[in-house]
Amino acid sequence: MALYDRAVVELLRRRGLHVGVVLVLILALGTTAYPRGLVDDLEAAATAIRAGRPDLALQALTNAIALAPNVPELHLLAARGAPTAEVPDQTTQFLDQIPEGGPRPECLRWDTALRAREIEAALAQLPGGACPEQAAVFYQEADLLVAAGDYESASEFLAILLSSLPATPRASETLGTLRALHDPEGALSHLRLAVDLDPQASSFADELIRVIESARAGDNQAYSLAQVGQALARAGKWSMAAAAFENALAQDPAYTEARAYYGLALDRSGQDGLPQLELAVAEAPQAPLPYVLLGKHWLIRGDPARALEAFERAAVLAPEDPLIAIDLGAAYAAAGDLSAARQAYQYAADLAPDDAALWSLLAQFTLDYEIEVNEVGLPAARKALILEPRDVAALDRLGYTYFLLGNRILARRFIFEAIQADGNLASAHYHLGLLGLAAGEIERGQAALESAVALDPDGRYGNLARRSLENLKR
Repeated sequence: MALYDRAVVELLRRRGLHVGVVLVLILALGTTAYPRGLVDDLEAAATAIRAGRPDLALQALTNAIALAPNVPELHLLAARGAPTAEVPDQTTQFLDQIPEGGPRPECLRWDTALRAREIEAALAQLPGGACPEQAAVFYQEADLLVAAGDYESASEFLAILLSSLPATPRASETLGTLRALHDPEGALSHLRLAVDLDPQASSFADELIRVIESARAGDNQAYSLAQVGQALARAGKWSMAAAAFENALAQDPAYTEARAYYGLALDRSGQDGLPQLELAVAEAPQAPLPYVLLGKHWLIRGDPARALEAFERAAVLAPEDPLIAIDLGAAYAAAGDLSAARQAYQYAADLAPDDAALWSLLAQFTLDYEIEVNEVGLPAARKALILEPRDVAALDRLGYTYFLLGNRILARRFIFEAIQADGNLASAHYHLGLLGLAAGEIERGQAALESAVALDPDGRYGNLARRSLENLKR
């Protein structure tokens, strides 16, 4: 879309929103009457942009400028559109005509050059005081490139911006993260700057610094890249993680662990990781990790039989790994074998009896399927809370366990404690809503369910609460 301001073009493209530009012009003109032709010219510019005719759009904007020469926005749009319309020599003309009180011409020249990716010209035209009003727009442009997966362009663009504008924590962290995808060592300066600027806002940068510095001891670029990939995966940045693992494999094609994680990252970023996962299994048939990640691939795709095949092979190779037992439990449950699933969850907890998370998973399994709640779920929920007394979710889970067992007094006590500790815990509000409905306190129950929906509108407990509210209306 070249030099047209992306946001303005999107406004013009979407039906009806070009009127918003007209309103901006009306505000700029104040109480001065504006000619009807101005609206017609803006309509014509919008139509031309939608049709891919920047030359006609520029002509319409030129006509609009003739009718309203005191509106800076018109000159700016025309300046940005001139190169696209193949008349770049007119850019300076439009910028020079911007009336007093409008944006600074020197900032606009820099703005226009940077949007054209004319890097040297942009840097040469950057005014001494910089152009803070343009900075936010350009950082948003970089975010769009990252979201589109164009990491190379985003990295180049951010590097230019940060060499020309005051650094921000977010921009520095993003540039450092992008650099880490191919050059972990070279990323450190940007990541450290992000932390120095705002430690609280740059927690991921701090984590990535620790990962890179720890991996540095191995003096192995492929290993460092894979560690960066795992850090990105833990943060849910799956597309970037895939890029890091891919680069690790470029350094060392025989790096099976990186290949297995590459397959997982492809899966989680909406692509197909199966070829990489199958290749990893073939490369290391005695390693449990490729089988585990292959099992996750099939489980996500709704094929518990194939998932079980992979997880069972992993369990044979690593029988003392509780996390593999948890994966087995999930696959058995998906296959409908709840007895085997319960045994797998129990086995995992027994392998690591001091791990509260494993007892929580066992308890949650019994609650989700409402099986063996008294015999297994209650002791597991108690154990989890004993091990992690500050875990608010464990408080809520124990309260819901008592609710299913019919002990409303203890249920209310623990659920209330959870809400007092964390009023934003959607599951606790959902469970409180169920408790209220069961006690005949319809209004209180409904209010709690509505809170759960508000706190978790697209999540599990928000959806469950929404269904309960819909049932109340029937």
